Amino acid sequence: MPDHMAVPGLISDDERRFLVAQAEAAVAEFGPKVNVVNVGVHRGASCYCLRAGAPEARLIGVDVINWLWGSPEDLAWLDLELWLGDSRVACHAWRRPIHCIFVDGDHAEAVVRADIRNWVLPRVVPGGLASFHDAHYGRQSEHHWIRLQVWAAPAELGEGWVEREGAWLSRCFERKG
Repeated sequence: MPDHMAVPGLISDDERRFLVAQAEAAVAEFGPKVNVVNVGVHRGASCYCLRAGAPEARLIGVDVINWLWGSPEDLAWLDLELWLGDSRVACHAWRRPIHCIFVDGDHAEAVVRADIRNWVLPRVVPGGLASFHDAHYGRQSEHHWIRLQVWAAPAELGEGWVEREGAWLSRCFERKG
C-alpha cells in the first residue's frame, strides 16, 4: 500500500489527514461500500487519502486530464474509476448516491457553482459529506473567486446543511438527515 502522506500533491498534511477522516466518517455512517467522489484529481494525492480512509469504497475521480502519479502497483491499489472530462458534463452520467465528495476541480466561480448544483445538491445523501478545497477563509490569493464562492457555500447549499470542522484550505459540510 502506498503512503498517502507521501504522494505528490497540492494539499497539506492536515488536509490529507482530514480527507482520510472524511472517508472514514462516511464508512462509519454508511458501511464499507460507500460512493466517494473526487472532483479535480490532479496528481491523485486526495484520491490516495480518500482510499486510505475507505478501502472498500467505490472511488470515482473526475478530471479533464490524467495527471495521476504512481507506479502500476500503486495505481492498482488505488482502484480508482477515472472519468476524464469536464465535471459539468461528467455529472450527467453519475446515477448513484454520494456519501462523501471532495470538490477541487476548476476554480472558476461558475464551475464551482455548477459542481455544487450538479454533484453536491442532488446526489449527497442525508448524513453525507461535501468538502471543498481552496476555501481561503478570508485570505487574499489568486483564487479569490473560490474563497468568495465557498465562503458563500452555506447559502448555495441551503438550510439542509451544517458546517463541520475543516482543515487549512478545506471546508466541510454535512447534509442533515
